[in-house]
Amino acid sequence: MKTLYQCGIGTEKGFEGWKVLGTSSATRTYFERDHLEFFQHQSGNYNISISKKIDEMIGFTDLRLSAQTDIIENCAIHCVTPYVSTDGKRWKTINKDARLGADIHTDKMEFLYVKFVLNMTFYQEGRFRLNRIAVYGDYAPEKEKVDIATSQLTDIANGTYCNQKKEEFLVFSFEKKINIETQNENQYEFVLVNTLGQVIMREKSEGSRRFDTNVPDGIYFVTIMQGDKKMTTRKVVLN
Repeated sequence: MKTLYQCGIGTEKGFEGWKVLGTSSATRTYFERDHLEFFQHQSGNYNISISKKIDEMIGFTDLRLSAQTDIIENCAIHCVTPYVSTDGKRWKTINKDARLGADIHTDKMEFLYVKFVLNMTFYQEGRFRLNRIAVYGDYAPEKEKVDIATSQLTDIANGTYCNQKKEEFLVFSFEKKINIETQNENQYEFVLVNTLGQVIMREKSEGSRRFDTNVPDGIYFVTIMQGDKKMTTRKVVLN
């Protein structure tokens, strides 16, 4: 898997930018250079959450979230539960302790936020440290399932794409523009689909062409059709 994000011990990033919730007025939180430390004067049970937007996650079908903790004194960490979200408001639980590495597969490839909830008990003058967080990703085209309500495009759901060197249409993107290069002189249909399977744009054209799009940043699929024949399907990133 590819390392998408990491912070803490052994990395070049600290915990700046992470949002901390669930502590009390008696909790002291220290953002050190290579770790995040909590000190609690009073004993009690707490669910401390830390969350952050990680743009690098988008476009990956498989994610692994990992957290490394360290009990310094007078506390017990029962579980570190990871969550993912597309908007930072509605969260999907990954039912595995992140200290062991928690995996999730997603067809939509739209998760942008991560959250870790630490279920723990502080005893008087308790102290613990969050040493490291890492997010890994993998892109598995054969697992994509884009549900398009157009019968001509149902074979995109397989997520198998032909080698462009053997195709008549070369598809590539730059910023919000999609370029089609071809020597094919016949009319074709350009179809732009989002990761939810919704057809965003459909237009007939001929020859090489640049299509201007006005869509949110993200992952999209371009399909070129000639009659009932799919000439190519390519994934593009528009931003």
